[in-house]
Amino acid sequence: MSIIKNLRIGKIPEEAIEEQLSPVLNLSSTSISYNELLEKYADSRYMEDNSYLDDCLASFALLNSQLKYILSYPDFIDSMAEKAENMRSVSIFNKKGTFSYRNIIKTPHDFSHLKDIQLKLGDDDTGILSATQFKFTDMSIAAIIFLLCVYIFLMEKESGLITMTKAAKNGHTPVILSKLAVLTFTITFFSFIFYGSILFIGNRLYEFGDLSRYVQSMSYFRDCSFLLTVKEFILLFIFTKIIVTVLTSFVFAAIFNIFSKPKLIYLVLTVFVGLSYICHTFIHPASYINTLKYINLFSFFDVSALYGEYSNINFFGFPISKTHASLYMFLVLIVITVSLTIYAYIKNYTFSNSILQKLLNRFSIKRKRIAGTTSLFMHEAYKVFISNKVILIFFAVLIIGYQNIDTSPLLMPKDTAVYKGYVDSLAGELTEEKEEFIQAEQKRFDNIPSELQKLRNSYKDGLIDEAFYKEELNKITLFAEKRIGFERLKKQYQYLVSLKKEKDINGSFICELSSSYIFNNRSRDLYNGLFYSFLLVLCLTNIFPMEYKNDMVRVCKSTYNGRLRLFAYKGIIGCITAVFLMVFVNMPYYINLLIRYDIKTWTAPIQSISIFKNSVLSINILYFVILDNLFRIAGCIAITALIFLISLLVKKQSVCMSVSTVILGLPLIMSLAGISSVDCYTFNSVFVLFSSFSKSSNMIGIIVYYVLVMGLLVLSAIWGANIYSGNLLESIAGFHSKHRSFCYGNGRDKRL
Repeated sequence: MSIIKNLRIGKIPEEAIEEQLSPVLNLSSTSISYNELLEKYADSRYMEDNSYLDDCLASFALLNSQLKYILSYPDFIDSMAEKAENMRSVSIFNKKGTFSYRNIIKTPHDFSHLKDIQLKLGDDDTGILSATQFKFTDMSIAAIIFLLCVYIFLMEKESGLITMTKAAKNGHTPVILSKLAVLTFTITFFSFIFYGSILFIGNRLYEFGDLSRYVQSMSYFRDCSFLLTVKEFILLFIFTKIIVTVLTSFVFAAIFNIFSKPKLIYLVLTVFVGLSYICHTFIHPASYINTLKYINLFSFFDVSALYGEYSNINFFGFPISKTHASLYMFLVLIVITVSLTIYAYIKNYTFSNSILQKLLNRFSIKRKRIAGTTSLFMHEAYKVFISNKVILIFFAVLIIGYQNIDTSPLLMPKDTAVYKGYVDSLAGELTEEKEEFIQAEQKRFDNIPSELQKLRNSYKDGLIDEAFYKEELNKITLFAEKRIGFERLKKQYQYLVSLKKEKDINGSFICELSSSYIFNNRSRDLYNGLFYSFLLVLCLTNIFPMEYKNDMVRVCKSTYNGRLRLFAYKGIIGCITAVFLMVFVNMPYYINLLIRYDIKTWTAPIQSISIFKNSVLSINILYFVILDNLFRIAGCIAITALIFLISLLVKKQSVCMSVSTVILGLPLIMSLAGISSVDCYTFNSVFVLFSSFSKSSNMIGIIVYYVLVMGLLVLSAIWGANIYSGNLLESIAGFHSKHRSFCYGNGRDKRL
């Protein structure tokens, strides 16, 4: 029926359809003629409702696929022993005592008990996998763990209550055990609610089908070596997730207690999570260091793969199931992290400095006295860049940026190299001479068959010798191999012609390698945005809270310039920090562009690049890059103002870091995971402006977005100034009255 429908849509005559289908119908198990088939389904819904027919066909295809898989599963189990014997026949795998040999022996044995299990048809694995592999739930739980650790372990450090607590009778071991108990119970509750809810929603949306069937009935779990029903897997999933989240909370708790300063905690957590992700993503399963891939928080959180994928870890030459190894490590890591947390909490916060530290402090005081200054701006800059170690972060970013500069030759496939050679030779505005060249090249490609025939005839007739024939044949063959690269150039030429015809814009040839590198790399821009956000949070979240930590803000506010002017100077220093970080993070990519890709025509209209075809901006590429970076800087200053506002509202660095990370980092991670719809509602668009410009046929969306961003900047600045100054209007009025009194007051004021 599907064939008939498709043929009828193509307006093929009925006689031709009957002629094509009759042989197929005669070969079917139930012989039926074409007319009998039409009569049988004359009143059927299949003949009228195409969507219904498509749904039925998709269902039949799915059932057929499941049935084939179920029927082939016993053969899959039986083939393991045969494959093992074949591999042992190879000398490199037949060395007794090696991991490879033991792994070959172990694998068939692990699956032998699954040979005779009865698999059932049912709903496919879409529902189960959608619920158990929903990454946003894991990210939400990780964020909750981080916030809980901030409130349980870090808040009392910043408020100074830790010294009072530890001076009490039960202020050591009982306190930290109580904190860990609260953390455990809280995260267990949240894990059960979150993962239970997502399973409930997944069942309502997709339905999990018969829960008594074995998980091996679903093709995703073909490599699962555990005899589990779907119901047992769901229960095991929830239990394992709770254990993993509790373990993660203990790891975070250990870091929060081993390191005392919020900035250092934030940095260590970021490095730890980053290295874990790199090991999980980039280490090959068969690598000799695959232990780092599987004994890893990211692998632990992927419970579906933990039980559904079979793999063995090389443990000193012995293969151990990654699932069993992970479960053992859960227990070991829980004991280790809890012990470290208790030990660090008890032993930390001794207040006697070492002799070396005392000498350094004394030298620092003398140096400050010698090189002191009364400039308020310089004093604040010293606090931020030197005392707050921001200058070290600058150096670290410069080193990382230097590592990202690539001066090696640009390697590319042959067809791409041909295209680049063409486009570089034609770089610049499209002219009549360049059009004639392209048309001449096209004519040469079209004449290749006739040229080859002419060459063969000349050789057959004896007009040319064999050496000349081979030489000319080689030239024609080499030229013919340029066709794919030329077709890419021709496509770009046709785009420029249509651009001139439709929009009256004289476009230029721009190498697509260069334009794609700088303008069409959204993932790189998101990663840079995530890195930049992390650096900005690290640098800015302590500028205001440092004054509140020991109530120094009261002393500052009692001075002549301790309110509005001090707030303004701190804001200026924060903006300078944000701009410098933006330059340091993005500079290596522009250097790579100039060294390796080299846009030869910076004055070409931006519409010369096809992704900006619908752009309404009448500017060249250079001005467009400048405009984009100005917009980015404006967005980053708005982010800076928001971070300052948050720090003034919460008055604690740890809380400010947590909230800022959620506001800035979580949307970027979601966008990297494919949820790009959050971009226009968050600061993500600040970091992917090239993508935003390419998608916008007009500037209204971008203008509205930046009006809101600038509004947020102004609101954050005014609100923050009002919080810090007590009352903004009174502070401004007070400043002017003090200024007049200072300038025109009595002699005593002048002497002062």
